[in-house]
Amino acid sequence: MVGRGGGGVYEFGPRVTVWNNANDRDDLTNLGDQFVSPDLNQNPFVNGKNNLAIHAANYIAKHYNCDVRLILVAKGSQPIDQWLGGGPMYVRMKAILAAAVVGKVDGFLWHQGESDQQSPDDYPGKWNELKSALSLDSVIDETTPIIIGELSVTSSPMNTVIHSLANPRTVIARISNLQTKDGEHFTGASLASIGWHYAWAINELEDFWKKDEVKPMDYVSAHAAGALTFLSGQDTPVPLIAKHGRAELIVDGCFVASKSGVWIFSATGHAGANKLRVKLLDETGAELAFLAYSGSSDPSGNNPIISGSDTLNLSRGDKVRLGLTQESGATTSLSAGLAAAWCRLHVEYKGSE
Repeated sequence: MVGRGGGGVYEFGPRVTVWNNANDRDDLTNLGDQFVSPDLNQNPFVNGKNNLAIHAANYIAKHYNCDVRLILVAKGSQPIDQWLGGGPMYVRMKAILAAAVVGKVDGFLWHQGESDQQSPDDYPGKWNELKSALSLDSVIDETTPIIIGELSVTSSPMNTVIHSLANPRTVIARISNLQTKDGEHFTGASLASIGWHYAWAINELEDFWKKDEVKPMDYVSAHAAGALTFLSGQDTPVPLIAKHGRAELIVDGCFVASKSGVWIFSATGHAGANKLRVKLLDETGAELAFLAYSGSSDPSGNNPIISGSDTLNLSRGDKVRLGLTQESGATTSLSAGLAAAWCRLHVEYKGSE
């Protein structure tokens, strides 16, 4: 959770602030004194490295159009034991929450390091002990969403245990196959992507912040329906499957307008292909709108996703496809899991002109 990878996107929206405590320590000093604009070279971040939690906060703020305050408490190379009972990390967390005058939190994001993978069978009991302490101290309650991230793919036994912790209020962010710099620690670009996965995991809890969502009759959110292959210099239509909202607005993998008027389209795509473009296409494959451009052939130098939006005036029955174009280079493929995570389309009806 400290973040060890450098590089990746560093831009954060104005609706996100962070409590300025110091991190990578377990004492009771430098507890912070105010919420500030995020700067990876300043507290609460460490050594200018990227951090997944700030990206999760940024995506949540954008998705729900709301203010988000992040409190980060982390120290590298610590087992969960340091967070149990009167452990130093738990005591420090409580002190930081008190300094920030925060009682119950709205969401709890947890990213376990590799320190406990030697005895994974002991982890569920310790995790339940931590949750009990958080509940007893009124930091969380039975309605608080909890997101837990996987470790890298090299930690398969531990990831199996982490998935066993899932329940109706606890969602696992599937991030194990993202790029690392050393087999364990994720790269800076991956940490930016992990923030997206954490934010999307919160969105999976359909009743979370439900008051801020668009009415079901007005929208559909969808993601790629399977693995994708991008051929150089060609538009690739992305077959979609509906996730939230009016599922009937997605027919045979594309959006179909249910009524005439103005629709706003927001889309994301994978930035790791060679100068990839995100577009909206008509049913023949012709370009309707150009939304985003990765700007580089090096995925480690980009946010792993790029996003954009545009507004179209449609007639009832008009079809719109999400399209991705790889400008040049060798054929690029995405697994079904990565395609679903990174290639998404959200459409809202805004009314007649």
